[in-house]
Amino acid sequence: MGIPRSSVFYKAKAYPKRKLSLRKSIDKQAAAAIEKITGNKATYGVPRVKAILKRDYSIELSRYMVHRYMKENNLLIKRSRTRATSSYLSFEENKHNLLTSM
Repeated sequence: MGIPRSSVFYKAKAYPKRKLSLRKSIDKQAAAAIEKITGNKATYGVPRVKAILKRDYSIELSRYMVHRYMKENNLLIKRSRTRATSSYLSFEENKHNLLTSM
C-alpha cells in the first residue's frame, strides 16, 4: 500500500485547554508614579523610570512590567534611527577628486 501502518490507525488527540493566567497589573500608586516621572516629555527610558520608582517611591517592579505599562500608555521614548554615514564612499570620491585634479 505504501502508507505506514501507524498513519492508517492515527487518531489526533485534542490538545488540552491552556490555562489562561491573568496578566499582573500595576497598582494605581505605581501607575501614577510612572505618569509623574515621565511627565509630558518622553525622555526617560524604562531603566531610569524603574530606578526612580525604586529610589524615590520605594516601588519594586520588574522592568518588563514598567515597559509594558509605558508601552500601553505611549510613554516610551520615540527613537529616531540614525543611519551610518558612507564615509568609505566619501573617501573614495575625495581620492578620485584628488587624483583627477593633479
